[in-house]
Amino acid sequence: MIVFTRRQCCLLFVLLASGRGLQAQATFGRIFGSVTDRSGSAVPGASVTITSVERGANRATTTNESGEYSLPDVDLGSYVLSVQARGFKTLQHPAVTMTVKAQIRVDAQLEIGDVSQTIKVEASSPLVRTGSAEVSNVISRHELQDQPVLGGIRPRRGRPDKHGAQIRH
Repeated sequence: MIVFTRRQCCLLFVLLASGRGLQAQATFGRIFGSVTDRSGSAVPGASVTITSVERGANRATTTNESGEYSLPDVDLGSYVLSVQARGFKTLQHPAVTMTVKAQIRVDAQLEIGDVSQTIKVEASSPLVRTGSAEVSNVISRHELQDQPVLGGIRPRRGRPDKHGAQIRH
């Protein structure tokens, strides 16, 4: 028979009750959007594929009857998004960059033609996050290290002292 102490029971309760806190640690995001033809009509059943530039791995989905698609749980990195549908030219969007918890909307407008013909989006406006009112920015490690720290103590870039920091005068 397993016997739990009061402390173990409390710890177990806190862990189970704080499952929502674990969700906040996610680093992946979502790519979503709609696929239409030149007249603005939805293209149901279109194949939407993202291919990781760094890893070469790909994921695919199809659009619903409203021409909308969603690819949740997308890892960080750069992706090429391609859209194919019977009777339309293939569209490629090579500049989709996933950052931490980003919600990226990529809408595609297909042109009538053969699937073997490809339209490559070379330049486009920055992706607008219309799915959320959140405003965010990703900064590099070097930019973070150059930020002032409260109290005048900042991490050293070289060998740390016994406390791992240096005092700025």
